[in-house]
Amino acid sequence: MSELRFREIWDKSFDGMRLLDKDGRIVMVNPALCSLIGKSRTDLEGQFLDIMFDPEEAQRIRESAVRRFRDNIIEPYLERQIKLWNGKELWVELSNSSIDLHDGEHFLLSIFRDITERKFAEKEIRLTNEKLAQINSQKDKFFSIIAHDLRSPFQGLLGLTEIMVEDSGSLTLRELNDISRSINKSATVLYELLVNLLEWSQMQRGSFDFAPKSLNILQIAEKNVETIRPVAAQKNISLDLDIPPNLKIYADEKMINSVIRNFLSNGVKFTNKGGNVKISAKMKNPGIIQISVSDNGTGMTEEYKNKLFKIDERIGYNGTEGEPSSGLGLLLCKEFVEKNGGTIEVETEFGKGSKFSILIPSAK
Repeated sequence: MSELRFREIWDKSFDGMRLLDKDGRIVMVNPALCSLIGKSRTDLEGQFLDIMFDPEEAQRIRESAVRRFRDNIIEPYLERQIKLWNGKELWVELSNSSIDLHDGEHFLLSIFRDITERKFAEKEIRLTNEKLAQINSQKDKFFSIIAHDLRSPFQGLLGLTEIMVEDSGSLTLRELNDISRSINKSATVLYELLVNLLEWSQMQRGSFDFAPKSLNILQIAEKNVETIRPVAAQKNISLDLDIPPNLKIYADEKMINSVIRNFLSNGVKFTNKGGNVKISAKMKNPGIIQISVSDNGTGMTEEYKNKLFKIDERIGYNGTEGEPSSGLGLLLCKEFVEKNGGTIEVETEFGKGSKFSILIPSAK
C-alpha cells in the first residue's frame, strides 16, 4: 500500500487510531482519536500515552502496555471502560496489532471505537429484563397465593350448597341459618380476594387511574368505618374515630380508601370479641399527616412483622374467629401508599395489639 493511500485511510477513518513505539510514546494519531480524546495531534504525538488518561491511572496503563508489547502479549480485541485526562469516562472497543513500518522496528497499532452508547443501551436492556423477570416472578407468586386462598372458600361453598341440595327437606331453620351464615362468610372472603386481585392487576398494568386531590380524612374514615361496622358488630367490636374535622391530605381517593379499608378489616379480623379498633389522624410533621388504625387484638411477633409487605413471604393466618387472611391486602396497601408519596409504619406487641400507620403528604 502506498504511503498516500495509507494516509488517506488513516485520516478518514471514523475509528480512532494510535501508533505507539516500544517505550509507550505516541508516534501517530488520526483526527478521529483526537476528537475522541479531546486533544490535538500536536498535543499527543511525541508524548507518552499517559497524556491520554486520568493521572491516577496513566502510569499503570503505560507500564502495562509497554510490558505486554515487549513480551509480545498483545490482546487483539477487548472492550474496556477508560477514564480520560479530563475525567470523562468512555467505553471503547479496542483492537491491537503489532506492525513493522521500517528497519524492522515494531510498533503497536491500536484502533479505538466509542461504544459508550451501546454499553448504556445494553445496561438499560439488562435492567429492563431483570425488572420484567422480577414482575413475572411476583405475578406467579401472587397468582399462586390467590389460587391457594380461593380453594378453601370455594370448597366451603360447594360443601354447604351440596348439603342444601341433598338435605334441604330435613334441615331445621336453625341449621339453614347456620349454613347461610357460613355461605355469607365464604362469599365475603371470595369478594375480598377478587377485589385485591383486580386492584393488584390494575396496578401492574398501569391502568389504575391515579388522580390525587385534596381529601378530608374524617369523611374518608367515616365512610370506611360504616362499611366495616356490620362485620365489627358480629364480634361486638367497638369502632372509634379520633380525627380533626378539617385535616386534609393530598392523595388518590380510591387508593386511600383501599388502604384504610384493609387496615380496618385486619383490625377487626385480628381483634377478639368485645375489643376495640380505632382510627386516628394528626399532623405528624410539617406537610406530613399520620393516619393510624390501632387495635387491642392479637398483635404480632417481631419475626412475623418483618415478613409483612413481602410477596415472597407466606404470612396469611386466620383471625380470632377463624376469618381467613392471605396478606395480599397489605401488599396492595404498600404499593398504593408509595404511589401517593407516603410510607407505612407498623407498631405491634404480641398479645396486646397492633397499630398500622401511613405517613402521607397533607393538602396545601
